[in-house]
Amino acid sequence: MLIVNTLIDWYQISYSLAGFDRPRFVSDITETIPQDESCQIARLSFIGDGIQARGQLTIRVRQPQGFSLIQDRLRAVKGMVSVQTD
Repeated sequence: MLIVNTLIDWYQISYSLAGFDRPRFVSDITETIPQDESCQIARLSFIGDGIQARGQLTIRVRQPQGFSLIQDRLRAVKGMVSVQTD
């Protein structure tokens, strides 16, 4: 779901992510998100069982065009199985 807060010019989107549980999986996900004045991680939570990792990621960007690039980067993370918008 895309949420727009025009008061501060941020666009927000949440992703449901699933992949193979491995060392640095979540770290690799956070490294795909540019964290600067135009993009922020608003929320991140994951659970893993040694085989599969599932989580939620919410990001905020200044320009909504950035969402497609981020989604492509998330899909390219090693072991990523599913990237879906909520």
